[in-house]
Amino acid sequence: MKEFHIKTRDGIVQVSEDVYKAYYKHKWNEEYNNKKRLVKELSYEDLRDNGVPVELIMMDASRTLEDEVISRIMVQKLRKCMSGLSSYERFLITEIYFKDRSIREISDMLSIPKSSVQRQKAIILKKLFDLFEKNE
Repeated sequence: MKEFHIKTRDGIVQVSEDVYKAYYKHKWNEEYNNKKRLVKELSYEDLRDNGVPVELIMMDASRTLEDEVISRIMVQKLRKCMSGLSSYERFLITEIYFKDRSIREISDMLSIPKSSVQRQKAIILKKLFDLFEKNE
């Protein structure tokens, strides 16, 4: 017969299968929902519809018309380059830079180590930079 254990503050405790499933059900549902969310395509329109002001992030009221035109071109270029990323990569960049989530929050959300999120972020930024350079 298979034994089931859960980790508590006091240590590891042996429990029945029903208790084990009830204990981890919330975590499993959260992991499933996170994976489902990663599959969803993220577009510029999605960002705008979700209240992420991409243009305002790139603009400053004290800038000249030339600066504004350059910013709009850069936003278009960023949108094009973001479409070259996988849905997971877009999700990670959006969470970090557009939703201001910390590496710790994202690592908790995805149940992966912070170092993995940091490494993935660096790889994705390099890929995004390369896409930017390629599209010049």
